[in-house]
Order: sequence, then C-alpha cells, then structure tokens
Amino acid sequence: MFGLKTVEPVRSNALKDLCTLHKQTVRQLVKYKCLLRDFIAVIFPELDKVLKHSRMGKSVLNLLLKYPRPQDIMAASDAELRQALLENVKTVNSYQLRSLEKITQLAQTSVGVKDYPVTAFQQTIKALLFYLAQVHDIKKGLKTYLKMTPYCKLLDEFGYDTVGLATILGEIGTIRRFPDHKHFVSYCGLSVTENTSGTSINKTRRLSKRGNSTLRQHFYIMVLPHIKHKTKYAEFFHRLRDSGKHPKKCMVATARKLAIKTYYDFKNCLPSSQEQESAA
Repeated sequence: MFGLKTVEPVRSNALKDLCTLHKQTVRQLVKYKCLLRDFIAVIFPELDKVLKHSRMGKSVLNLLLKYPRPQDIMAASDAELRQALLENVKTVNSYQLRSLEKITQLAQTSVGVKDYPVTAFQQTIKALLFYLAQVHDIKKGLKTYLKMTPYCKLLDEFGYDTVGLATILGEIGTIRRFPDHKHFVSYCGLSVTENTSGTSINKTRRLSKRGNSTLRQHFYIMVLPHIKHKTKYAEFFHRLRDSGKHPKKCMVATARKLAIKTYYDFKNCLPSSQEQESAA
C-alpha cells in the first residue's frame, strides 16, 4: 500500500460537494450583506462610509447587534462598546479600534430614523454571523481533505487558495486522468476551435465550451490576482491588450496559460515511480 501522501484523493466527491456548499453559502452571505446595507441606509446612513472602506467583520456586526441605533451607541460607555466589539472575537487590532472611534463620532451627528424598528435588522446581523461561521467551517473542512492529498503543498504557492485548489481537485479527481496538458485544457473548456467552410481562407477561431464550466470559470477568476500583483501572466495579458486584442480574448488566453501551469504543478506534486515503489 502507498503512504497517505502518495495516493490520489479518494474523496473528490466530498471536495466537490463542499465547494458547491461554499459557493451557495457565499451567495447567501452576499444577499444578507445587501439586506444589511438597506437597513443601515435608514437606521444609520453615515455608517455606510465606514463599511465601504473596511471589511464587514464579526467585530462590527457584534457591535451593531448589541447597539443597533446611533442613540444606543451614544448611550453606551467606551468600555461597553469595546466589550461588544470583543464579543466572540479572538483579537481586536488597532484598525478596528479606530473604526469604533469613527462610528462613535458619526453616531453623534447621525440623521437616521431614530424610532425605526430594529428587530429585522438584528435578525439580519445574526444570519450574517451564522453564514460567516459556516464559510469558516467549510474552509476548514476543505483544508482537512486537501492535507490528505499530495497537492496540499500548492497552498504555499501564489495563485492557489484552499477553495480554488479544492475546486480543481474536486472536479478532476486525479491529474493522472490526462495524458498531457492539451487534454486537461480541453477538459477545462479553454481549448480553441477553428471554423472553416469548404475551401474558404476566412477562418474564425473561437473558444470551445464543451468542457467543464466550473473549471473554466475558476481559471478566469485566477487571472485577476495575477493582474493585480503584476506577475508574468499579467505581462502576457497586457501584451495582448496592447496588440489590440479584445479584453475577453486576453482573459481567455491568460486563463489557458494558467490551466497549463496548473497541469504541470499538479504533475510535479505526484511522487515519482521510485518513491511509489519504496512506499509500497
């Protein structure tokens, strides 16, 4: 028998199911965030300025859950506000404390509706806290499964995160299915087809969408951090843009290159035949 790190993942279905659950949970999270902003626009409109420039983390949500109105925040002492900020949060950094000071100042001049009912507002905050906890637990479960595979070392490389790596692995099961990178790219729906008619020299090339739509979408998303951090793939993207290519075509070409890179990254994680024989 091979050792734990040398076998292919036998739980690809579990990874796929968890990734689907993560996607659906994030959708619910976004829905409740939008609902929360609608309530804030009525109860405490000035707070939207703070939330636009900061993450809607547990600390701010805990504060609003206990003190939903501006007058509630003004009536509370600094110690009570800080205690609400610390509730169910391991650490509070200086940025969060500055946000608390800013919220306190905004509450003094707020033009929100003072007698607006806040029951639905508080229930929305509770739902948000629940979905945030769900997303955290799902990521922990994904990481546990990834540690059982030889591909977990890729989490230390730029461009791979827990959900992204689990998504690829859940969809393909094993990289050994593909004899070369061309088959893998085709499975990801990123191969290019050519349309010809008879003896015409006017040929059109377009993206084939016969492959896996989940992987195709994932590799599109993978392009964005590379563009943001100006990697060599960003240089490739901008080189195509400068040559007059449509932005969508540039995204597809860059995503295809990242798919090829992913194929060989996965291949390099597999143990060699000698290591497999020694582990047997």
